[in-house]
Amino acid sequence: MSMKPSEFHIGLEFTCGPFWWRCTDTGTRTVTAIRLVEDDPVWYEGPPYMVDEVVLDEAELEDAHRSEAEKIRASIDEARLPGHPGFSHAALCRMMDEKLDSGPYRGNRPFRAKSGGRLPESRVQ
Repeated sequence: MSMKPSEFHIGLEFTCGPFWWRCTDTGTRTVTAIRLVEDDPVWYEGPPYMVDEVVLDEAELEDAHRSEAEKIRASIDEARLPGHPGFSHAALCRMMDEKLDSGPYRGNRPFRAKSGGRLPESRVQ
């Protein structure tokens, strides 16, 4: 489950996207953080910081998690959700299996009227 801005506090380390971050400030709908990519901890002393502070909004924080294990669990839970609103996962799987098992359309091609919308003479009875 993703984190909400109210769950952050200064100094909290979290993962968002492929990176680890440290929270440097919180707001009502945003979080300011520094990306933890340097090996030397001197880079993270501040403020001011030697690395860029980035403002993460609510949309970006939908991918924020406290640990990698939590992120993996969230990904697994998301994969179990149905991919189509209104149809269950089981129903979608059954429809896809039926489509794959049926092969290409084998019937006659659908009738298409020639110009003017009249039937060809050979089809008129």
